[in-house]
Order: sequence, then C-alpha cells, then structure tokens
Amino acid sequence: LPTAKMQRPELFKETRSFKAAIDLMNTLEDAKFPLLLDRIIKQIDGKKTEGFFSAAEEEQLQSLFSLNQQQLEHVVQGCAYVFEQASYFALKPQAFATQIQATSLSEGKAAAFGEVWAAQSEALLTRIRERSFGSPPAVTGISWDLLLPMGSTYTRNDRSLMVRFDLTHTPLPAAPSSAPTPAPSALGTVVPAAAPAPRPVATGCPSLIEASPEQAQADNHVRFELSHEELKTMFQQIEKIQEQLDTLA
Repeated sequence: LPTAKMQRPELFKETRSFKAAIDLMNTLEDAKFPLLLDRIIKQIDGKKTEGFFSAAEEEQLQSLFSLNQQQLEHVVQGCAYVFEQASYFALKPQAFATQIQATSLSEGKAAAFGEVWAAQSEALLTRIRERSFGSPPAVTGISWDLLLPMGSTYTRNDRSLMVRFDLTHTPLPAAPSSAPTPAPSALGTVVPAAAPAPRPVATGCPSLIEASPEQAQADNHVRFELSHEELKTMFQQIEKIQEQLDTLA
C-alpha cells in the first residue's frame, strides 16, 4: 500500500499583511535587498520588532528603494516576521531555505533571505537566549508574617488566616517606566508595597510590613499573600519539583 507523505508545516503563513509585504519585496532590487536584511536581523534581539532605523535612515531607504514610508514599514516588518518565526523554531539553514522557498517570494529574494539567515542565525539565536535566560534575579532572603484580618477572632481551625511572604532578590534588569498592575496568580495575589496590611498575630522573623514603598523598592522586595489552601498547594508543587530534581541528580 502507498504510504502517505507527511506534509511539512508551513511556518511563514501568507496572511494579507505578509502577502502585501512580499509583493513589495519582490519589486526591490536584488543586489540591494541583502543589505536591508542584514541590518534588520542584526537588530532583532527578541524584545521588540520596531525602531530598526533612525528617521534619517528611513528617508535614505525610501529613496534607495523608491518606497513611501508606509511601504517601507511593511517591508521591514515583513522581513522581521520571517526572522522571528525562524528564530522561534531555531531553523537550520537548510530547513529555513525550504520554508522560505515555499512562499511567493521571488527566487532572488528567497535566496537573499537564505544567505543572510545562514550567516547570521547563530548570532541571533545567541542574543535571544542571553536576553531570555541571562542573569536572572536570585532570591537572597525569605521573610514571612502570619496575618489575621481586622475584626476577626482567631480560632484553632481558622481558615481566614493569611501568610505574607517577603522575598528579597538581586536587582532586576531595567524595566519600562510604566509597570503593569499586579494581578492574581494561581497561588496567591501579588500585593503592592503600599497596600494596607492586616494585623499580624504571629511572626516567623522580624516583620517587614512597616517598610515604606521606597525602601521596599530599594531593597528589591517581592511580597505576596497565600491562604491556608494556597500554601498547601505551593508546598505540593515544591515537592514535585524536588522529586524531579532528585531524579535528574
């Protein structure tokens, strides 16, 4: 019986926007196109896909390729999309060439993409790995407080008790000026430093609840609260992690 041939997944799907970018790319001069690709791939770092060129450089490129500003933006974003898709799947040069040739890019443009990817892909993947995994913050201290909501009466089986953890960590990498609003997590709720604190009834170590927002930021603190059930869930997850680590050791 004949065997069915496995179809290779299409990585560069030609959406309406990407198809418009391809149509523009195919009008560009083959000799100049690799220079544009080389500049774009060298500036991709896994963080953003815009701002590849200064205003003056964009004007020069518009003149060089006879494109208006919107057309140039389509071309640049289309090129960045190709490289980012390829980096996500860590494509080898041969696999990249096969995928890019399956698009409606002209032979010359597909060849230019393949040559630039073969020359620059290793450096691009290294930059992305370093940004994703390099120098993560490390926990340097753990403090905790047992909290009782105002107006509550403590009993032995009270489930309204909460535990506030205060983790001290090494400095975080530089972040955008507008920080996102804290959101609930599967284990507990991230509490802003300035949030009013419930009344502590027992303390596992010197309390840090009185720390000001400025002090908390300077000391690199992360605070969160867990209920009795959430704390139990966290311990169970930690035990699973420990078992996996023991298996690998």
